[in-house]
Amino acid sequence: MHVFRKTAVLVAIVSTFACHDAAGPPPLPADFVLDNINGRPVPTYWMPIPESPTVISSTLHLDGAGNATLTEHRVQMTAPGDFTATSTYTYTISGNQIAFGYSCPPNAQCVAPPRGIISGSHLSLDMSGGSGAIVYNYLLTSLID
Repeated sequence: MHVFRKTAVLVAIVSTFACHDAAGPPPLPADFVLDNINGRPVPTYWMPIPESPTVISSTLHLDGAGNATLTEHRVQMTAPGDFTATSTYTYTISGNQIAFGYSCPPNAQCVAPPRGIISGSHLSLDMSGGSGAIVYNYLLTSLID
């Protein structure tokens, strides 16, 4: 009985430290890769109109210190055609909500930065300035030590 009690206490301690909220954000830093846009697997268009760019791939790196790098490879009907764009943001996570910020110069017309929800290894970002028209769905690819 004495051995059983020690084993039970050890299991309780280990399970307490091993628990992780599967619905919450992953430990940071972390990398994500784009899985789909509005449920359509990549490569896919932003919107079903001829002028809409086609997104080939996208990655998102969260560094753990509040800085994010979003890299997107896309093809547009207009110049420059095939290109890769990289955007840098700051971010904050509150519960399962992630909000991005960036520096917009005075008097500039900047698009609202992405906002989203993290659920375990899934990250959904509204890339349409809050309208929900363009939602990028990412999957966690790696945790970086």
